[in-house]
Amino acid sequence: MYELESVICRRGAETGFTIEGRKYLASRKNMKKAIRKALANLKGIIKNEQIVTSLNNDNESLTMHSILKEADVVTVSLLE
Repeated sequence: MYELESVICRRGAETGFTIEGRKYLASRKNMKKAIRKALANLKGIIKNEQIVTSLNNDNESLTMHSILKEADVVTVSLLE
């Protein structure tokens, strides 16, 4: 990854390559941000589950729904 960033910086005159490289780096940054957010939410969910000792099927369904929703957000941002 570092090598790609170096090449992009060195080849500033080649605007087509620079633009595509910047798009790639921006999309990668957004993807990392979405993944970090999803992991933080997942850790929060796990921590909350440990605090609550009695989980019923409805709470488990809500938890699974939120995990799948975060995975969907990450997938969509990755494909954009």
